[in-house]
Parts: sequence; structure tokens; C-alpha cells
Amino acid sequence: MVDDGSDADLDKADVERWETLANLFTAVAHPVRVAILESLVVDEDRPLTEVADAFDYSRSAIQKHVETLERAEVMYRPEESGKTYALTPFGQYLGTLLVRDGDTLDEAMHRADEAENEAEEEFADVPLGDAAMKKAVAERKWELVGDNLEEELTGRISDIDEQR
Repeated sequence: MVDDGSDADLDKADVERWETLANLFTAVAHPVRVAILESLVVDEDRPLTEVADAFDYSRSAIQKHVETLERAEVMYRPEESGKTYALTPFGQYLGTLLVRDGDTLDEAMHRADEAENEAEEEFADVPLGDAAMKKAVAERKWELVGDNLEEELTGRISDIDEQR
């Protein structure tokens, strides 16, 4: 490897950290897994068949998501507690985050989508190529909602920090 002045150990540590975090966040990379985590945070005794019914999924499909959650180390099967599943501290953290901030993030995403639709309408008659149109719409979208969303979400983080 050519020495470019960067710290190779730091780079390796960064990559390992990113891989670890990416593995953890696979837990919330599908709506069924989000529902399972939220369900277990709200009621740890809730049967996962309720989640299966809400999504019209088979037990085997839900089981595959449970296995993903177990591999991501956010839930496990306790041996003798009488519970079918339990959240690890990682699962409790992610699930609590989803329950606490999920609505805020969902609403923010919807507002961003609405701003994108508005921007697309504004540029509908402008003769731009696909790439230029995509850039123009993205820039306009964030002009319309970026500051408000940043303020709202940053404010949410500040509120959480103050509660600690």
C-alpha cells in the first residue's frame, strides 16, 4: 500500500465501525422488522403473529425477518423466561428510537416528498435533460423544505440531549 499520509489503522477502524453499524441498521431496513421492533418495545409479550397478520405475511416470512433481527443482535430467544423473544439492549435502543421519533421522521419524509412533487410541477415545462432535471428538482425540493426540516429534526435532537 502506498503511504498517502493517512493513518491506515484509522481507516481500518473506520471500515470496521461502519460495517458494525450497517449490520445493526439492517434491523430497520424493512417495514416488517420495524414493526417487530416497535411491537416488542410497546408490548414485549405481543405475539409476532399480529405483525404477520398486519402485513398479510406467512409465519415463515416473519421467521426470516426474526432471523435477520437475531443476526443483527437486536433480539434473541430467552431460554427459560417464558417469552418467545426478547430485545437486546441494541434492540431496545433502536425500537425506542422508532417509537419515540418514528412519527416525526415519517411526517418529515412526507413533507419532503410533497416538496419534490411541487418542484417537479414547477419544472414541468422547463426543457431540461433528465440529469439536469433531477438536479434542479432536488435543489428546489431542499430549498422548499430543507431549512424547516433541519430545524425540526435538529430541535428534536436538542430536546433529546436536554432530557439526558
